[in-house]
Amino acid sequence: MSETIRFHLDENVSNAISESLGRRGIDVTTTLSAGLMGFSDEEQIAFGVEQNRVIFTQDTDFLQLNQEGLLIMVLFIVSRIVVLLVKLSEV
Repeated sequence: MSETIRFHLDENVSNAISESLGRRGIDVTTTLSAGLMGFSDEEQIAFGVEQNRVIFTQDTDFLQLNQEGLLIMVLFIVSRIVVLLVKLSEV
C-alpha cells in the first residue's frame, strides 16, 4: 500500500507554493492554516511529526536543529527552486 507524502510549509515559504501544490492535489498545510504563526521551530516539528508531514522550509534554523540530533525529516528549499515553483504556479 503506497502512502501519499504530506507537506507542512512553514512561514518562510511563499503562499504561492502552497496554493500551487494544493491545486495539483497535494496534501499541504501551512503555518498559518495550522494556527502555528509565531510558534517555535520545535513546535512546527512536533506538528509535522504528529501529522506525519514533511517540513518544507527555507529556514536554516532547521538545519541547526538537525545537527543537534533531532530526528526530523526536513526538505530544505534553496531560492532558485522556490523561484521555479512560483513560476510553475503561474502556469
